[in-house]
This record gives sequence, C-alpha cells and structure tokens, in this order.
Amino acid sequence: MRKACWLMTALSLMAASGAAADDVLEQIDAGKAFYQDGDLGRALNEFEFALNALRTRFSHQFMATLPEPPALWHAEKPVLESGAALLGTGVMVTRRYEEQKGEGRIIAELLVDSPMVQAFSAVFSNPIMVANDPTLERIRFGKTNALLKWDADDRSGDLSLAFGGRVLAKLVGRDLDDKSVLVDLMKAWDLGAVEDVAGLN
Repeated sequence: MRKACWLMTALSLMAASGAAADDVLEQIDAGKAFYQDGDLGRALNEFEFALNALRTRFSHQFMATLPEPPALWHAEKPVLESGAALLGTGVMVTRRYEEQKGEGRIIAELLVDSPMVQAFSAVFSNPIMVANDPTLERIRFGKTNALLKWDADDRSGDLSLAFGGRVLAKLVGRDLDDKSVLVDLMKAWDLGAVEDVAGLN
C-alpha cells in the first residue's frame, strides 16, 4: 500500500511537469535516425535531451518518497536542486517543513549517486570517528545506522542515514523542541520506496 502511494505521487509530479509519456522514446528515435545518417552532432543533441528527460523523471520518483509533514507542521512541495551538479554527478531533492505554531524548521535532503554519499558512508562505517565526536549519536532504523548530531542549547541538529553505497537521506532541523522530531520524521520516510527507485532491492 505504501509503495502504491509513493508511486501515485511520483506519477502526479511527472504529470504536473507536463512531460509527455513518449518524449524520451521520440528523442531516442530522432537521435538514432541522425546517427544512422551520419549526423553525429544532431544525434548527440537528441540523446542528451533524452538523458536529461530521464534524469528529471528519475528525480520526480525520488521526490515522491519524501515524508509527509508531522502533525501541526506544514510542508512545501518537493524540489529538485539544480545545484546538485556542483557536487558531481547524481540527484538531489529536498523538501522544507515548518512548524505551524512554533519556530521549528526542517529540511529533508535526499542525495543519490553523488561522490558526497561515499564520503558520508566512510564516517558511518568508522566507529572510531563516531566515538571521537561527543555530539554524535548512532541510531538504528531497522538494519541501517543513522547518525544524529544534536545541539540542545541551540535546539538544532542533523540526522543522516546512508545506505546501499549510493543514497544519503538527511534531515536538518533548527529551532526544534526536541531531537525526537527528527527521529520521528526519519521513521516516517519511506526508505523502502527510495531503495525501489534506486534499484537497490
């Protein structure tokens, strides 16, 4: 049921973007025709358009997995971060949450197939690095470890979870009453759907 929900959301996001179902195939066919005619420049251009369209649809599926807001919170629509290209190859989608009767703010970030994921994974798998930072706390979500960095005085924290060697799910919270807000929101994140989209299952 949960898988059906995120899939319906992904389809809605794709429809909202105005992308026709056969855009990619049309561009591939056009590129193939140019290639067979020996027009490599136009062929390359069509294939690049097709690749960009695929990346957009791939991103929309990840956007659909971002968690719904907690009770008494409001969430903006998920966003594809174009600046992710600055981090190398990969996809980065985000969603902003705001507390309705308070000052709390959270940003959910999902980073896929970026060199940044490997860098974070190295920290997760190194118990010495975690032990040497008293502000870090390891939290288990099923079979996966997450790292929580919480500053009680500043009422802020980050909760990061890396898995599959390709995915980093992160929550960045500010002006929160308690760190449990981050933990509960991460629990509400359909990470199984993220694994499905990424092809990790």
